[in-house]
Amino acid sequence: MNDPAPGADDPASSTDDPAAGADDAGLLPPTAPLPENHVDDAPRPLGVARVGSGDARVDGLLGRLGDLDELPVAEHQGVYEETHEGLRAVLAALDVAQGPPPPSAR
Repeated sequence: MNDPAPGADDPASSTDDPAAGADDAGLLPPTAPLPENHVDDAPRPLGVARVGSGDARVDGLLGRLGDLDELPVAEHQGVYEETHEGLRAVLAALDVAQGPPPPSAR
């Protein structure tokens, strides 16, 4: 009649233990409450609005950065490098189009 609740003497079933109810891989079921000290550091889109630069080449290169949300992290470096090289090429083309600076008056 005064039987303790099932699992009351079992330390693994304590609600203070965030691993209680974990499967063999140590993963909690999706409905399990998160531990009090849980930090949500999962990747997610930043939601930063991008304003056009006025140069279609630059806008295209920067638009590629928006693809990062859909790519595995291992592929991010390649996208950053491609974007950086593309932006450098656009800047170099602007320098060539303007020609050398005029001679300074002394």
